[in-house]
Amino acid sequence: MLGTNPPEPIHWAPLLLPGFVSAVFGLVGVIVGGWITNRNQAIERRNRRYTEQLRLYAELLSIRKVIRAKSLLREEFRGFAHKAKDEIGDDEFERFIKYSDDELRDELIPLYRKMLDHLVANMALAEPSTQQHFDKLVQYVEEWNRFLKGSLPAAIARQISTDQEKKLYPLYEDLQQQVDRLRQELVK
Repeated sequence: MLGTNPPEPIHWAPLLLPGFVSAVFGLVGVIVGGWITNRNQAIERRNRRYTEQLRLYAELLSIRKVIRAKSLLREEFRGFAHKAKDEIGDDEFERFIKYSDDELRDELIPLYRKMLDHLVANMALAEPSTQQHFDKLVQYVEEWNRFLKGSLPAAIARQISTDQEKKLYPLYEDLQQQVDRLRQELVK
């Protein structure tokens, strides 16, 4: 068999290379896509928690602000009433005192209870810095509960409530700090 050439070897590399390159890029695409998806899901979970925490803290802070506004107004009116006591007469002064006492019993102390109930119901969302003040809030509410049910003498209650309210100031500061922090985190 003269004149026949031996068969040419098949070069597999040019045939396989495009498929191999496509497979590698496909695998890299799946890995990068999976990483991006996982990252986005982690960010979404974190933001969902921040949003839930912000709802908790915003509710607690708004209750605190209502208590503060009403308390400041009560104090201001109390000062006016004591200065004008001789001018307004005993009946009007007694009505003023009764209104203030009723407001404390019917509005302010229930707001503290609401704050406590809300914190109890959402304790899993509260930061450790908030949880460390929990016992002070419980004590404050319990002291008022006892006083309002008549089991705590008024003289003792006045001294305790003044001291206990001051013990809540770090909680109030923490609530504001948490709201500020969570708002910043959600803006990022």
